[in-house]
Amino acid sequence: MGGPTDLYNLFDDPQCDAPSIQQLRAIHRDLEGAVLEAYGWGDLELQWDFERPWIDGTWRYVPVAAQRRELLARLAKRNATQFDQEYGLILDHVATALAAGLPKDVKKARTALAAVGIKLSADEVRETLTRATTDDRFSVHGKALWPATLAQTPTKRPVALGGG
Repeated sequence: MGGPTDLYNLFDDPQCDAPSIQQLRAIHRDLEGAVLEAYGWGDLELQWDFERPWIDGTWRYVPVAAQRRELLARLAKRNATQFDQEYGLILDHVATALAAGLPKDVKKARTALAAVGIKLSADEVRETLTRATTDDRFSVHGKALWPATLAQTPTKRPVALGGG
């Protein structure tokens, strides 16, 4: 036997019943089960079979099609949720930075943020300004650390943030 490609060709071969390959398949099933548990998806007990799921038509030892669709749907939902959470955290971080003294002009603030790798639209900067003037986390003894006038400048479009 050669390298990993040869090994996994046997893994995916429905005709291969070698004990070592059967053991490798069991390890993969156990590993997938542990990953599902880690995600909190212990309710999903995967059934594995040999199918031809890819466009090239080759056999693969995989969870059955309906369960692959369910997995992908759950992963897509989790990814969207995590993106929303991370995006909200980035905007919170930017609001904190703005409140702590980034330039108060939207264009200058955008330039300063872009210099450190944070690229936001003018509307998004205005949204963070709103957070900086209305969120108690960005105030000292009830006094906002950011001038309210710029934050209340109307935006051209609504900005969806965080989990909303």
